[in-house]
Amino acid sequence: MARFLAQVAALLRNNALILQRSPFQLALAVLSPLIFLLVAALASTALSSSFSATGATTDTSHPAAVPLSFPECTNALGRCRPRLLYAPNNVYHARIMHAVADGMGLSSSSTDDVRSFAALDELAQYLLEQQIKLTSDRNFNFGIGFTTFFGAHAPRSLDEAGALVERVNGTHYSTLTVESSGLFSSGRDMFLPGIATVSPPLLLKTHLDWANIKTRSEMKGKSAPSLDIKVSGWPTPENASTRMGNAFTDAFLFFGYCPMFLIILSMVGSDKYMGLLTVLRKLGMSEAAYWVASFVTLVVLVVVSALLSMLAIPAYPATFPLSNASAAITFVAQFAAGLQLVSFGLVLVAGLTQQYAVNALAGLLLMASILCSALLGFLDSVSGAGIMPKTPLGFFVGFSSASALGWILEILFPVLAHGKLVFDVSSAVPLLFVSVLVACD
Repeated sequence: MARFLAQVAALLRNNALILQRSPFQLALAVLSPLIFLLVAALASTALSSSFSATGATTDTSHPAAVPLSFPECTNALGRCRPRLLYAPNNVYHARIMHAVADGMGLSSSSTDDVRSFAALDELAQYLLEQQIKLTSDRNFNFGIGFTTFFGAHAPRSLDEAGALVERVNGTHYSTLTVESSGLFSSGRDMFLPGIATVSPPLLLKTHLDWANIKTRSEMKGKSAPSLDIKVSGWPTPENASTRMGNAFTDAFLFFGYCPMFLIILSMVGSDKYMGLLTVLRKLGMSEAAYWVASFVTLVVLVVVSALLSMLAIPAYPATFPLSNASAAITFVAQFAAGLQLVSFGLVLVAGLTQQYAVNALAGLLLMASILCSALLGFLDSVSGAGIMPKTPLGFFVGFSSASALGWILEILFPVLAHGKLVFDVSSAVPLLFVSVLVACD
């Protein structure tokens, strides 16, 4: 291991000498992300009449709180009606879920709205096997797993349940959302008219907690308290010009790393195809040490360029998609974009045996990225793909609910993954507060 690390250190010094011999290329590699970021910020300022503000707002007053509820159904099929699936089924949990169903406007007697399972394993198996059917019928499918009586026998009456609940200090449960991609997640944010971005599990949790309070009160012979639950946050950025601004900014941020991508391809490609690796083998040096040293060199360059990109933050106008994010977010966005792109280039050089093939594929990658950012960014601005995360060819394909096609596109075209990151950051609107007013009789 010591010999391997010594070889890596020697190759790192060699890479540093090579970069120092070409100061113009080195400066272009580390400064181009900053230059493109400044251009994007200045362009956003110049086009401020066309690009409306994103989630960041100059108004620091709290918007009025509004009731927390699911969107009203707008079609006869009722796809927007939530579906609740819970386990294990016993007299106590059934009582809670009956109250949840009433609060959410569902029918507890309909298995299309509420369905129970005897055990948590049965619920998990059903979700795995029926996830496609579930998501084709309803937009919101929630699984609730109760662990209140975990390791103990199920209560046969509410009186018995009350004693057990007191012993374990309350009702214990966990929730999950069934996504159309076949993955389980904590739930994707959705847009509710006139209020902040709220995740569906938050809506479910408020109903579950209210139902738990109601059930426990009734079991103790007391009147259930009345709850007035409201939420407040910043206005939701959901207009077309904002989405076009995100696509525009993403293209500039991504292309800032194209010079570094081409310079790295040239440097590493020259070493490989001019016979340096053959010389290293003859000297008894490890080829793996060369690739490790090359990757470390890339990471250092990306880190330096990402740090320099933070100098552009003071130039962010209010309409800039990253203006509502911290400096760390700018660094992470730049670092993620640069590392993915240059790593992709390193894989190209390592995997292909002909230099012209590397150059051809690199050119095709950049050409395809330009076309993707232009075409899909335009479609995003006119069709709203950016706020429809289940669109497989949307410009901003979500990681947590990405289809297989979405993952492949993000790997082949880093501009898509970076676009998703920029969109998520710029459209993330934090909830300022959730007010719960409890009136006890």
